[in-house]
Amino acid sequence: MYRNFILLIIILSLGCNHNAKDSTLMIEEVINLQESGQHREAIEVCEKILDNEPDSSMEILCLNMIAFSYSRLEKYYDEISWGEKLTEKYPNLADGFSHIGSGFQGLEKYDLAMNNYLIAIKLDTNNAMLPFSMAMLEVARENLKSAIDLYKICIARDSLFSNAYYNIAVQSYNICDYKSAEEYCKLYMKLNPKDTQGQDLYKEIMVALH
Repeated sequence: MYRNFILLIIILSLGCNHNAKDSTLMIEEVINLQESGQHREAIEVCEKILDNEPDSSMEILCLNMIAFSYSRLEKYYDEISWGEKLTEKYPNLADGFSHIGSGFQGLEKYDLAMNNYLIAIKLDTNNAMLPFSMAMLEVARENLKSAIDLYKICIARDSLFSNAYYNIAVQSYNICDYKSAEEYCKLYMKLNPKDTQGQDLYKEIMVALH
């Protein structure tokens, strides 16, 4: 589904000329490489596209894909560097700030990470992954109530974001708010009825309530 969505965007934005078809094939190759964990090779293909078509409508996608691959390689300084390239050229897009935040989070520089996430979340009011990343950061900083609030923003943006329900249940349990933990665990299990971790958590919550 992700592959088809990306390719549809490329086709619509570039039209049907020869270069567009070549670039579409190369992006499909990048997606295949990323899905198989070959992130260095994915970066190389993206860099070829950027060399062949500088300042094209492919640029934002390639910069994002390169930053993403560096994140998966845990090369966080490189992720930050490519995120900064995005913000320099496209300061009104959340993507670059999100990658910078992710990079700093990987480096455990949490204040810098949060500052960039805050910019990103203001620029993109629909993306549910941004508040989720921010919530994970707040958990790392042991700001559990703030994390819960951010997970709720995830749900407001995407009501099927099941991991947000589960994480609210976990963090509510951790702050001894067992009623909220029960409520959100039930919602999680409704979305994932066969998931054993939700069932195990629910048993722990029931013990705490009784």
